[in-house]
Amino acid sequence: MRSLHIHIGDEITLSATILKVLPNDRVSISIPTFNFPFSIIAPPRSKRGDRIALIGHAIFVDLEDGKVTVKFDEGGRIAVDIASIAAWQAAPRSGASDMPD
Repeated sequence: MRSLHIHIGDEITLSATILKVLPNDRVSISIPTFNFPFSIIAPPRSKRGDRIALIGHAIFVDLEDGKVTVKFDEGGRIAVDIASIAAWQAAPRSGASDMPD
């Protein structure tokens, strides 16, 4: 398993595949290690089989089990294995490293 230092609030990017185009401008997608279909607003000109990036923020991190729960701006949250994270960016934080010597 990758050793990432993920914290609550960090930006998480997951890769997903469009399974089906649904009515009302939505698509059903498959996300690795999340074993359920998930529906989102369809990106422009989406079609079945397209790969897309989902960007959200970590709201819970369980390093012991190797899972992170990600919340998306349009709503919805999912728990995935840390190994399935395509990209990750730390949120700005203040802490001991910002303190003068």
